[in-house]
Amino acid sequence: MAIFQLSSNTALLLLVVTAVTTHANSPPSFVAIPGTNPTKYYNMDRDRYSEDTPVGPVIYTLIASDPDNDAIVFGIQTGSDYFGVASQNNTHARINLVKPLDYETATQHQIIWTLNDGNNIPVETDITIYVVDVNDNAPLFIGAPYTVAVTENEHAGTTVLSFNVTDIDSGANGRITLSMTEKNSTGDVFSLSQHVSSDGRTILADIIMLMKLNFEARVLYELLIVVKDDGKDTQLTSTTTATINVVDVQDEPPYWIGEPYIALVYDTTPVNTSIITVFATDGDESQKRPVEYEFVDDSSSNSSVNDFSINTLTGEIFLVRQLSNNSLGERRLKIMANEIDESQDSNDTSSTTYVEITILPGAPEHDETSDDISAFVATAITILIVGVIAVVVMALCVYHAKENV
Repeated sequence: MAIFQLSSNTALLLLVVTAVTTHANSPPSFVAIPGTNPTKYYNMDRDRYSEDTPVGPVIYTLIASDPDNDAIVFGIQTGSDYFGVASQNNTHARINLVKPLDYETATQHQIIWTLNDGNNIPVETDITIYVVDVNDNAPLFIGAPYTVAVTENEHAGTTVLSFNVTDIDSGANGRITLSMTEKNSTGDVFSLSQHVSSDGRTILADIIMLMKLNFEARVLYELLIVVKDDGKDTQLTSTTTATINVVDVQDEPPYWIGEPYIALVYDTTPVNTSIITVFATDGDESQKRPVEYEFVDDSSSNSSVNDFSINTLTGEIFLVRQLSNNSLGERRLKIMANEIDESQDSNDTSSTTYVEITILPGAPEHDETSDDISAFVATAITILIVGVIAVVVMALCVYHAKENV
């Protein structure tokens, strides 16, 4: 019975000793911030940090205490890829960023702080830190700059280009607006249609052609497109261009160079004499096609072409038979220029012009006697001049000879 009583006392003693020992070395804990309700501790929990917070400088000080005044070692079990302990002493730890925060990558971070007094199991505190967005991303044109080719026969109202614009910031920092102007504007040729997402951060834009284009009038349009966000403190802007290249199509007839065509012919003009040459060229500038010429019978005027022929390739008009007094007067020849489409990709196009030919009586007969007299006089004058020069030369020679004697 005595032995059992001794054992019970021993057990009680051991329990008391253990309790005293446990009370004598308590684990550390973070210090409460005075006046907070609910109580907040010096552990950064639920604090907010702007994503442009600089890396390196101290951003927060942790404060902890130990009932036994043991030296505390602060540590990071989770979250050390963004946060670090810059320096510490027994009760304070100064925290800094070791990697930039990025709201677009993560809007919050989970950190587990550890407090170790060397005598107890390290105390873990799980906290959450929130990242605050800043306007650090300019709006982005997807796939810019833009270049598109549009044929000049495309219908008005056609959408010639579609593109996307986006901003990865949130809230007002990510809401964007789009505008467009035309460089060297000659009027409203294009318009901008926009489809904005519900959060205002993405725009699907269409450029619409308001009128048919004309390659012969203008071959290129350059549009300046600007997007800006609604950032509260700073507005960010991006700019790009959309180049519209006009593609020529065969839609212009030949045009004549050198009009009006007027010629004079005498009824004594020899057969096969060249009277006049007409010239036409394809009205489409980028891929000019060759042109052929031909006469067109025009019953509305004195357009008989029986006395004339035309070279189909050069446009040169010749007299093909001898004229007479009955031929005197005005002739009006209608000529057509036809484009030659060797590829047969499109219909031939043509245009016409007129040549006004006036036939006059023959010139007076040539006076051969007058020509002979003129030739004789010219010869005599030439001989006289040569003789005078010879006499002068001989006189000079005689003079120099006497001087030498």
